[in-house]
Amino acid sequence: MAVHNFDYTFEFVSINAVLIDNTKIVNQAKCKVSAVDKTDASKTGSSIETVYFCPYDKAKTLPNSDFVDLDSLTDTKVVEWVSKVYEDKSNLDVLFTYIVYGADVLNPPEEGG
Repeated sequence: MAVHNFDYTFEFVSINAVLIDNTKIVNQAKCKVSAVDKTDASKTGSSIETVYFCPYDKAKTLPNSDFVDLDSLTDTKVVEWVSKVYEDKSNLDVLFTYIVYGADVLNPPEEGG
């Protein structure tokens, strides 16, 4: 399996929120992830990635100092949350190797098969 390494950028797409105890809490964030192969910048890809958050865990700790009110939530903060989920880039590298180069790069066909 030949997984390629990529440089990534994240762009805000959307959020969803639920209302718990009269407080809107984000339970889903979507970002467009764009990738550029580190060894060949002409090889690029993008994907809309969705990250889910458990709002009930956050609701249990309200109010707390790191809570961001939905009305003051910025696109930048959402991108920060999503990129933190993908801090370990190994899963993204596998995904974008598949998107850019195809399944055969990850799982080459056997000879004679």
